[in-house]
Amino acid sequence: ETRQLVSEFVIGNTVDDQQVSCLWQNQYLLTVSLSGFINYLDVNNPAKPLRIVMGHNKPITVLTLSEDRSSIFTGSHDGFVTNWNASTGENIRVEGAGHGNQVNGMKAVGNTLFTCGIDDSLKQIDIEGNTYTKQDLHLGSQPRGMDITKDNSTTVVGSVNEISVIQNGRVVNVMKVSYEPSSVSISSNGHVAVGHNDGTMTIRAGIN
Repeated sequence: ETRQLVSEFVIGNTVDDQQVSCLWQNQYLLTVSLSGFINYLDVNNPAKPLRIVMGHNKPITVLTLSEDRSSIFTGSHDGFVTNWNASTGENIRVEGAGHGNQVNGMKAVGNTLFTCGIDDSLKQIDIEGNTYTKQDLHLGSQPRGMDITKDNSTTVVGSVNEISVIQNGRVVNVMKVSYEPSSVSISSNGHVAVGHNDGTMTIRAGIN
């Protein structure tokens, strides 16, 4: 009646925070951001939403589980990684400087989630802190898949035209191949299975 401002909800200050829809349904006040996030606003505390549902806006390209299977990690075509609680379904987007475009591989070892993307890089995420670390290894070509030994000593990445072996944060061996790898898996005895984009597979003995 007075046309005076009662309260103001500040969702954020980026383009993705633009509000594109809102709904007040019974006790729920919801808005949708341009990012696709659904915000449950708190009428009594405009400074902090009650809950934010953070799904993907682009196709999910890769998925993996934490070692204890309590968390599900998904990566998408636009480079975002989301951390899902396997029991409740609640989720939160991983923060920090990620790939910026499609994530092609992920593997969780201990408290670290390793990711590779089509920006030709291998990155690491601190699971507990839910953020990317400063570890950023450049690869020779676009990665298509990856796997890591259980003791976290060796990472194998299958890229467009090569297979890279990584130890202690550096590339120790690169094998050029005539096919295009599409997936990689390391067995318990150190053998490496590499899937090809033509539907065939190669098994290599040893990873060094």
